[in-house]
Amino acid sequence: MKQRRKLLGEYPQNKDELKQLNKDITKAARADIRKFINKWVTKGMEETKSMRVLRNELSTAHRKDQNNQIREWKRTSNKKQKGNIEDC
Repeated sequence: MKQRRKLLGEYPQNKDELKQLNKDITKAARADIRKFINKWVTKGMEETKSMRVLRNELSTAHRKDQNNQIREWKRTSNKKQKGNIEDC
């Protein structure tokens, strides 16, 4: 990242170097994410969880609260809770 910042300061002269460095950083980030997901799935399979349970753990609709309990996000149909325009 330091090398990238340095090259950004000299952008007009080092376009090709910067382009290659950005590609390398992107590849490394994707590989890191892939490695994390593989470890996570392997761990889940060792605990004999189903893929449905594993997907639910990573989904954005589920969050853990202070007690480390999974709290589900639910939509509300009450207009007062959503914020009605007439209240302004």
